[in-house]
Amino acid sequence: MATRGMLHKNKLKDFISWLDSEGIAHREGKGVYEVFQIKTRVGWKAVFLRHRSDHVTLPYAVVPIVKKYMEKHKDTAIV
Repeated sequence: MATRGMLHKNKLKDFISWLDSEGIAHREGKGVYEVFQIKTRVGWKAVFLRHRSDHVTLPYAVVPIVKKYMEKHKDTAIV
């Protein structure tokens, strides 16, 4: 399952920088719509671009990580 509308795609560079600063593993995505993958407790999970949206699609396993990011960037995470 996935969550949509939580993270705007113009915040991805900042989010990836935050992942680096927190020591959370990530790697490049595969294919056209997969932006990147994040290492979670249940394995690697992909973050996807949505065709007609300004937000990315997040698997549920990634949502707690994004929430932690948003807590530290309250004014900039959701657009």
